[in-house]
Amino acid sequence: MNFITQHWEKIILSVFIIFVCVWGFMLLSQSIELHEEVAMGESLPERAVGEELTALDSADFEADRYVEAPSVDWAEPDMPEDATASRPAAKAWCINRDCEHWLPVDAEVCPYCDTDQEEVWEDPDDDLAPLRRRMFIHRARRQTFGAELRRVTVFDDRPVEEWDLQLSVRGADGRRRTRFRRVGETINVDGEDFEITGLEHKEETRYNPRIRAEETVDVSELELTGPDGETVTLVRGEEAQVGPWRVRLMLTDPQDHRFQKTFTVSTNDTLDFEDVDETRRSFEVEVRDAETVHLRPEEDPERIIEIGRRRPREEQPLPEHQLELPEEFEEEEMLDADW
Repeated sequence: MNFITQHWEKIILSVFIIFVCVWGFMLLSQSIELHEEVAMGESLPERAVGEELTALDSADFEADRYVEAPSVDWAEPDMPEDATASRPAAKAWCINRDCEHWLPVDAEVCPYCDTDQEEVWEDPDDDLAPLRRRMFIHRARRQTFGAELRRVTVFDDRPVEEWDLQLSVRGADGRRRTRFRRVGETINVDGEDFEITGLEHKEETRYNPRIRAEETVDVSELELTGPDGETVTLVRGEEAQVGPWRVRLMLTDPQDHRFQKTFTVSTNDTLDFEDVDETRRSFEVEVRDAETVHLRPEEDPERIIEIGRRRPREEQPLPEHQLELPEEFEEEEMLDADW
């Protein structure tokens, strides 16, 4: 112990020197190996003495020489005669609103849903036939009624005429106010008096995604009768829509994705627009409901072109190759998925 105590500085110095020597030897070995690998990679095969390099001429830089080479196989695409690189072959929507895949404009049967397309092509020279497959209802709504049923207070021991009703009502000045009424009383909506003529208490069980569980929802219906005798039904918690439908139509062209036009129309309006081929078109509009619009060409008022609604993409059926899910996906795990 006395020896270590007296010479501990020399022992530490000796160990450090040995460590430096070993580290330096390893570093030198790695450096030599790396140098040899680089030298081998940069070495070039020796060329025979007197061998000349092949001279290059201007033909080596001409594209035709390689395009026309026998070893190059240029396959010709199967494209219709009217298709070009900037404007592909004409296509249109499948007439089945539950399918709506793009199809060749002259397709007779949809390969996805087996729907016969011939009903659109009774006259091959008719330039309006593809219109119903390029135009669709994008949005439809009616005027919002000025009253909304907010709450129904049910008294089991009283008749329905004595139940309390809470409504949000829009006055003649456009401002909304809370009003409390009962069946048989009147209420002023947008400056007009409506009589509360009926109430039906209803409840439904609905899935609430916020709590991820089912709950009982009040969907009671309240009937109002206006001064002209027309009735309006209010569903608790929902806005009632009255009056004529207004729809937004969208016109597309699958040959030119930049072409897109929208029109907001109602019944008896005239729809006038310039089509993709610069043809001027004019139609008389009849909005049947939120799902159907009838267009009557100006030049042939007896004819009807029916325009329908496109289903949102998340509601459209998936192609067959996407219907199968991996086995690890359980049914309960897919309940909250937003498709």
